[in-house]
Amino acid sequence: MLLISTLSFATTTLAHPPQDMTLTYDLGTTTLNVTITHESPAPTVHYIETVEIKLNDVLIDTYEYTSQPTNDVFTYSYTVTGSIGDVIEVTSICNIQGSVTRTITINDPSQDDPPIVEIKNPVKGYFHYSGIR
Repeated sequence: MLLISTLSFATTTLAHPPQDMTLTYDLGTTTLNVTITHESPAPTVHYIETVEIKLNDVLIDTYEYTSQPTNDVFTYSYTVTGSIGDVIEVTSICNIQGSVTRTITINDPSQDDPPIVEIKNPVKGYFHYSGIR
């Protein structure tokens, strides 16, 4: 009995929810990349078991796993057909304890580029005083 309770306690203390998760979405390829940080010394015993994907609060898919690909950080890619303004919510669930949920709003890729700024005055290499070069 002592051995069973010790092993159970050890498993519980080593178990933890995913530490972090980041989402990226490519509108052109309709690809959702989910990067999960879940440190585990034994990724076939303690792993991310389930990934749930919702689009605009509607569950569209659930993926079940029996291990995780690495001991710490890994990325899964999924095809999710969405439109500009849609909200994707992803929940990753540890097989032993806890979960993490993140959302991303699909943006217009042309709006992601920063504006181009060109300085007209002062001209490079010149000193300006009251608009006079």
